[in-house]
Amino acid sequence: MLEYERMIDDIPENAREEIVSAIRDEEREYTKKIDSVEKAIRLVAEDRDALYCVPPEFRTPEFIAGAVKYNGAALGFADRQDITVQMCLDAVQSDPVALRAYVPNEYKFITPEVCLAAVSYNARMLIYVPEIHKTEEVCLAAVRRNGWVIRDVPENLRTLELCIESSRKCGKVTKYVPRHLRAQVEAAIQENTATITITGDEND
Repeated sequence: MLEYERMIDDIPENAREEIVSAIRDEEREYTKKIDSVEKAIRLVAEDRDALYCVPPEFRTPEFIAGAVKYNGAALGFADRQDITVQMCLDAVQSDPVALRAYVPNEYKFITPEVCLAAVSYNARMLIYVPEIHKTEEVCLAAVRRNGWVIRDVPENLRTLELCIESSRKCGKVTKYVPRHLRAQVEAAIQENTATITITGDEND
């Protein structure tokens, strides 16, 4: 399904036909430019949405391996037997949501490296990381991206370092900091108020 087809119901009905027609004309223009796998990859590199205009005959394993570096959704075109860990890693680095949407739900592909890459770009992907890969390193990387994801960190991994990092990002000690660490976290924040950088949002 093309991207605009997912949003077609959001287009005002009186303008839908004209807009869809214009998009399809643009897709046909893109398609005319594609006569090789190499050119298809270059087009996706220039415009990640061109992925959806690549004709099926050019969606080869070689194309997918190149295209995932620019649009993680390309992994969705791959046959299961053609997927590699490197493709999964490239996919989440270009689009962290690929961890949830396109990376096969198997430990063979959801490796610690893939999980770390995903949360480093998008902290919210922590909820899709298997428990076995929710390590201190992965959780700390997610919290450094958005302090509010401490709520998705297993309690046994809410270390002093992680809680301080979360509080620095949120600008306050959150209710998710274990009680026995709150005093130490508050003291650390008071000593280093200049290092507080508010990023992320509780609703992100």
